Amino acid sequence: MILVTVGTEQYSFNALMAWIDVLIRYRFIDSTEEVIVQYGSSTELPDNVKVYRRLPEAKFKSLVEQAGLVTCSLSVKGRLCCWSL
Repeated sequence: MILVTVGTEQYSFNALMAWIDVLIRYRFIDSTEEVIVQYGSSTELPDNVKVYRRLPEAKFKSLVEQAGLVTCSLSVKGRLCCWSL
């Protein structure tokens, strides 16, 4: 499973969302791979992925632990969460 998280700041990460879509479309990410996106303020979302605007902290930690790959824009809180695992 791949987890893409951008936090909950006011900034959108539409370019990252578009790239996730491209990576899936051109099979750099296998179509059988589960991709979960926490998109925050982004308005463009990739197709065929699970999306969450926000994730409760316990759910976020659980997904980080399950993921084979995590890509993120790290706030201080996000760094602390990931480093504690």
